[in-house]
Amino acid sequence: MKGDNKVTEKQRLIINIAQKIFDQKGFQNTSISDVVKECKMSKATFYKHFETKESFICEIINYYDEKFLEIIHSINENNDIPSSEKLNRKIIAVWKNIFSRTTINTYIRENFSEEQRKATSKLQTKSRANLLNEYKLSLFDNYGDKIEKIIFDLVFLLDALIHQFIYIIHVQKREINVYFIAKFTIQILDLVVENMDNLNPLIEKSMFLHKQEDEVYFSLHNKSLFFKTIQDIEELIKTDTSLLENPKLLEAIKKLYVEGKNQQYDSLIMDAMIAYLEKEDTLRPKVLLLNSIKNQLKKETL
Repeated sequence: MKGDNKVTEKQRLIINIAQKIFDQKGFQNTSISDVVKECKMSKATFYKHFETKESFICEIINYYDEKFLEIIHSINENNDIPSSEKLNRKIIAVWKNIFSRTTINTYIRENFSEEQRKATSKLQTKSRANLLNEYKLSLFDNYGDKIEKIIFDLVFLLDALIHQFIYIIHVQKREINVYFIAKFTIQILDLVVENMDNLNPLIEKSMFLHKQEDEVYFSLHNKSLFFKTIQDIEELIKTDTSLLENPKLLEAIKKLYVEGKNQQYDSLIMDAMIAYLEKEDTLRPKVLLLNSIKNQLKKETL
């Protein structure tokens, strides 16, 4: 199966054409013959890029993941919009991503044997871990590290609201504007965060995990996110003339890289460097996010 690898340009082209047919005829009513006809290629050529129909579906899942993460990355990199608008755009992106998978997930569930489903299970587990971690990042970005004790309650609420709206639209066949969905969801999240001092956390991370492999995906994502956040802070320093005048800031960044690579999430050096960087108003939001990720990684290594 090729599903674990990056989608090639030719595969991407075929999937894009196939997606247009899915939109017109529905996934379940689309055959490989329909796809190759629209692509103006033979079945033999098609199967050079996708060994079986199952591998074709795996690559579609892989492609959806790549496309989703590209959109999320572009939102993260846009420093011209506030964190609240980033959360709004991410909810819309998440909703579209999940909704686009609805028919393919139904097809897999209804038509794949247990053995065939093993081929897609790993990809779907990875997709789910990516999604849940993006929820976490978006929530921390918008509300700060004060929500750490209820982060999984908020993740659960966010995920549940999005899936409920998908159910209403897909099953009940009702039309709801995606911008309304995002606005309503944020209003509910805001309400919970405003009253968080009166709430006890009820949801644990284990509720989102089905097997040990899920935990691995979460841990790997957190480590990747940790270094990405350090990189973001470093970029903020390098693009601000006043910050560049203080060489100790970049020295602190270097020490964070070293401590992170050595997985020293509980070290006095790491805590000291984070505390030092946090003194700069420009850096504080990202540093607080880094501290939250560091605390999660510390728990994972205990």
